[in-house]
Amino acid sequence: NDSLWVDLYEPTTEEELAVHVKKVDSVRTWFREALTGDKLRKYRRILVLTGPAGTGKTSTVKVLAREMGFDIMEWRNEASAGKAYTDWDDYDPDDYAPSAHEPFSTFMSRASRCRDVFSSNARPHIILLEDLPNILHAGTQQSFHESLRSLVQPSDVVLPPIVIIISDAGLRGTEFDEVGAMHGRDTDHHPSFNPIAPTLMTRALKGMLAKRSQQPSGEFLDTLVATSNGDIRSAIMALQFASVATKPGKKGKSDRAVLEAITRREQGLVLFHLLGKILYNKRKGDPPGKSQLQRDIQKEKDLDRTLKDPPPLPDWLSEHDRKASRVDVDAIYADAPIDSSLLSLYIHQNYTPFCEDIDQCEGVSEWLSWVDSSGGEQWYQANPHRFHLLSLGTMHSLPCPVPRKGHKMFKPYFFEALNKEKEAHDGVRDVRGWLEVRSFVVLITTLLQDKWSRNDVVTSLGGVLKARDVGPPQTRAPPTHRLFTNMSFARGAEGGDEQLEETDAVISSEPAMEDQDWDAGYGTQDKKDGGWLESDDIEDF
Repeated sequence: NDSLWVDLYEPTTEEELAVHVKKVDSVRTWFREALTGDKLRKYRRILVLTGPAGTGKTSTVKVLAREMGFDIMEWRNEASAGKAYTDWDDYDPDDYAPSAHEPFSTFMSRASRCRDVFSSNARPHIILLEDLPNILHAGTQQSFHESLRSLVQPSDVVLPPIVIIISDAGLRGTEFDEVGAMHGRDTDHHPSFNPIAPTLMTRALKGMLAKRSQQPSGEFLDTLVATSNGDIRSAIMALQFASVATKPGKKGKSDRAVLEAITRREQGLVLFHLLGKILYNKRKGDPPGKSQLQRDIQKEKDLDRTLKDPPPLPDWLSEHDRKASRVDVDAIYADAPIDSSLLSLYIHQNYTPFCEDIDQCEGVSEWLSWVDSSGGEQWYQANPHRFHLLSLGTMHSLPCPVPRKGHKMFKPYFFEALNKEKEAHDGVRDVRGWLEVRSFVVLITTLLQDKWSRNDVVTSLGGVLKARDVGPPQTRAPPTHRLFTNMSFARGAEGGDEQLEETDAVISSEPAMEDQDWDAGYGTQDKKDGGWLESDDIEDF
């Protein structure tokens, strides 16, 4: 059978999934509320599954579809059906080819109101968006957002829920924040899938091999799991290639050589190694490291022989004289898992330990500032050469060779600060709604002559809101006010101490806030952007 094992042995039950049971239960609960929940159904409109590639996001949805009995209508991008012209004279202005976003809009409109003709009318269905259109294009992005908004607006017609799957959201996926912020926290759910744990992956691979009556050595399987970086799809593909490349009866060095060749990640450089290539700034003639293997030393010598020395500089530019770099910026740009804006955040977080004096720090920060301001504030005005300029500028500013001091890489604190800022904005929104309902309080009544702006709530009501925390429940403010009145985001940069591993997954270390009793108001409180109603009777949710 020439079929790929990832398709041939696709999991069909929860027991065959290599995903943590709590993650599966979280997604199952959301589907149950979105498809059959009476009071919660209107709030369960968009489910966003994020995480690195090969962590079981799509498989989890398909397994739950079989288990819970719902159909999946999936969008797939197709090649352009437009006509190709080899000569300007052949061009016909009357020929019409649909734009990139028109087929997607048509699909979303039909999928939200039609059913699969091969399925029973009683079976509900969901819309699955994994192969997203090119949302970096302004027109396509606007159409994409409008299509989503049209399906989450209140309607008398029961519309199917939408599931969006975004791989590597922690690296490239700025669109994740846009989709998540579009409708508010009450209408969206964002489970983040972590890389598959070695124990779960080993169990899944052994179960698949049992179906094929194959049993590789334990060392081989352990090495395969260790080099997969939590990507079970990559592990299965490598296992299939190994079974084809390894001849029966030959073990040992041949087996290890095949495994070393097939476990190289083809989808791009891991973020950890990308930063190392730039920040360690290796150049022609640099001495080898103390713990460097002999074969790696020989590879560097062979590479140095292929590098051309740069032309000599005049005396007044001697400070910019550098040896030829061993880093091929074009190659790392083609394989990089992140864009220039995210690369600048990681360099900004990590560059100072690699510098020896303040002038070198000034040089790197100068390039970071230039990249931030390059092209203006809009993404479509950005300089397309920012990645090269940032990489080359950083390496030009760093010392050569960079002293080896056991450097560690850390994740940017920017993401944690940004999430806390968004949560604080939600807290301000809750307080503003509470003020409108609680206007009977004498102190607040005197302050509500004009409608409170967000800035007024933050700068003027902190003491009042904290004082009400010690009062009776009838007078307490929403507990979310502590997100901006306690200034918790200024207590230290815990995120800056979170070490960067082989796979970058942002893990929130923020403790859960204790939810005290508070009374939201005497009447019905209805949030326009998807809140809750007292009549829903879901206080414990």
